[in-house]
Amino acid sequence: MKITTLSAALVSGLLVATGCSSSTDSKKMADNANDKKIEKMDSANTKGGAMATAGSEGDAKDVADYMVTLANTGRAEYEMSQVAASRATTPAVKDYASKTVGTHAKDEEELKAEAAKYNVTLPTALSNDSQDMLNTLNKESKPMDFEKKYLDDMSDINDKAIGKEKDLIGKTTNTDLKAYAQKMMDDDQKHMAEAKTLRSTMK
Repeated sequence: MKITTLSAALVSGLLVATGCSSSTDSKKMADNANDKKIEKMDSANTKGGAMATAGSEGDAKDVADYMVTLANTGRAEYEMSQVAASRATTPAVKDYASKTVGTHAKDEEELKAEAAKYNVTLPTALSNDSQDMLNTLNKESKPMDFEKKYLDDMSDINDKAIGKEKDLIGKTTNTDLKAYAQKMMDDDQKHMAEAKTLRSTMK
């Protein structure tokens, strides 16, 4: 793939916040925004513009898709863990949730910085599916049921994120992006293992 640098004018417009209503899906909106950027660059014969510098072996859409998905899974972990840090009654679960909030607050800022390098628009809120998962968690009224649901959800979310991180590591030839994805995957593997260990202690 021919690698081309996007103009400074376009780079300055990245990551523009987009308002969402309850009838829209922030993840889909981000995907659509990135698709339009790619189409615009391709029509100008720049083959994906700045997104192409991420070194995807497929096309610029791969890079954008991975980042958008990781932004959504990371935000879901963050918001669900915020709730768990407040509501969990088991000390180990509360501590796990608090640490996860801290880790993902930092990871989110780092992902924004990575996305900015490649002019990738990220979602500004949870996807509808992730919001539904959060809403369902909030409806669990019994402390033990709430904690079980939280840990199960964390295992599922991290498993999805790890799959995307492996895809990104395998496809990108950009060493900085590969290193970032590896760091994210290490964090998520740790979170998934801890969630499963804690869940195994509950009947």
